Amino acid sequence: MNRKRIEGTQSSVGVVLVTYNRMAKLKNALAAYESQEFKPCWIIVVDNASTDGTAELLEQWEAGSAHDCEHVVVRASENLGGAGGFALGMRSAIDRASDWIWLADDDAYPECHVFALLENHLQDGRFEDCAALCSSVLCGGGIDITHRRRMMLAGLNLREVPVPLEEYTEPFEFDALSFVGAIVKRSAVERVGLPESHYFIWYDDTEYSMRLRTQGKLMCLPDLKVEHDVPGDSGDVSWKDYYGIRNSLDMIRRHYSPPVFFYNWVRAFIKAMTTGHEHGMAYRRLRVTALKDVLFGKRGMHSVYKPGWSVAPLSDRL
Repeated sequence: MNRKRIEGTQSSVGVVLVTYNRMAKLKNALAAYESQEFKPCWIIVVDNASTDGTAELLEQWEAGSAHDCEHVVVRASENLGGAGGFALGMRSAIDRASDWIWLADDDAYPECHVFALLENHLQDGRFEDCAALCSSVLCGGGIDITHRRRMMLAGLNLREVPVPLEEYTEPFEFDALSFVGAIVKRSAVERVGLPESHYFIWYDDTEYSMRLRTQGKLMCLPDLKVEHDVPGDSGDVSWKDYYGIRNSLDMIRRHYSPPVFFYNWVRAFIKAMTTGHEHGMAYRRLRVTALKDVLFGKRGMHSVYKPGWSVAPLSDRL
């Protein structure tokens, strides 16, 4: 395999960043990587067919490659979602010279010393048996514990439990990461393949975690900190909820036994049919559609539940 290395680069980490129509956030993210005390050896930005001027911004950015940090733009012909974007970016990344691949969206901003700290961790030898490492994720000034989780199986009931805040004082092992400040070992990627692009969005990172765990540990390094610039909850039912339900169950079917899958599917179906919801029938219809689609193996972007679809609570429509 012909891998490219930038002359004089010392870093063993490259970056894959996915963006779609969020030019202001993308500028902040790129500035955060460019201002690192110890720069990544390359940055790949996957543009998911943005229409807001991102293409022009990235054309200028790509032309500004420096000898110590190569700038690469991968342009998708259509919006592939986060899942497809990461798969596309990592396909390009494994042909470049780096031992580790840092993954993040355009709304994640690493603190200026993160890559220097990461390099120190990598050189001390304690994490050689790891398939992936990750940072803490900060949101609104505090740590968002939902990004690092453990899978707890009690009988047939599978639960995802966030690692409690008190464990963020030293490195800890866990089971499932998000692609916000995740650092995957390139050799593990070569063995387990790329993320599931047909998930479109959500749970591609959890499903990928299950595969990475077959190659080594997943460890969080809490002193690495990334700010996640996400809006507050609007209370709306979002198009993303469809993918969360569908893909989470598909992940269970892929990595757990058939009885575990069917038990959790039935629980989700009973909840959909018996639980009232302030969004009325729209939410029930979304859940039932997702449950039906996972049974028939339907993936990719749904014809109804796609970017922009949402339903406000009934109270907001009165």
